[in-house]
Amino acid sequence: MECISYKEKYLPNLNIAPVYLSLAKIYHNWSKKDKVMEVTEKALQEPDLRPEQIVQVWSYRCLAAYVDDEKTEEFNRYYAELEKVRKETGISTNLSQRADIYHAEINGDYEKMLALAQNMASPLDRMSTTARAYKMLGRWEDAYYLQVDYKNYSDSINSAELRNLTLNHSLALDAARAENEAKELKLENQQLQLELLYMLAIIAILVIASLAFILYRISTPRRLKPPTTNSRMPTTSWKRPPPPRSASRVSCASPATFRCRWYHRPSQSVATWTSMR
Repeated sequence: MECISYKEKYLPNLNIAPVYLSLAKIYHNWSKKDKVMEVTEKALQEPDLRPEQIVQVWSYRCLAAYVDDEKTEEFNRYYAELEKVRKETGISTNLSQRADIYHAEINGDYEKMLALAQNMASPLDRMSTTARAYKMLGRWEDAYYLQVDYKNYSDSINSAELRNLTLNHSLALDAARAENEAKELKLENQQLQLELLYMLAIIAILVIASLAFILYRISTPRRLKPPTTNSRMPTTSWKRPPPPRSASRVSCASPATFRCRWYHRPSQSVATWTSMR
């Protein structure tokens, strides 16, 4: 609808009949007759309509009128316009052929309806329309068996479509699972690469630090340590003191006499007495 509004406002000379015809198909599937008539009327007002578009417009109008059983005159009026356009253009579509079948059915020409139904391209449409023609002609047995065939064929198609949908869904799940596994594997590889780069960076830093320390030790001259002082040893050399000028004599009560000898130690001078006996 936004496309239609934009066209009406800015591109009035542009033919957008295909848009209206697509809407007509949708509304026909929803059995909305009034909407079909509305969009087909707008399609007829578009500039530069092609002949096949005009055929489709009147075909959709016939199909919409067929839904209402009491509008036989309306259907015949639309069908007359369709016949006129087909004679002028020589164009016939699947929609117009379906309109032919509905025209024969509405007007009671069931033999023509049966002949036209047997020429339909779609197997399901052909069987359902033919069974309806048999019913109108009173051929109940033929209608019954054909309706059974229609049901079996429809179930087989639905089963095949269901199998295809299941298979496609399974394939889509497998593809999504494989894609997720590939993404997880890629993330794990990136994480391992980051961890490896981190370890290499640490090793490089340690090597550079070790080399820098070694170069520093090589380039820096060694300094001699000062001699350690021992508190127990004297800091100056010892010299023997000069001998005393005279020996001291000591008198005591004992008749014995003693000689005094002086000894000098590094820390003190000691006098010893030696007996003279």
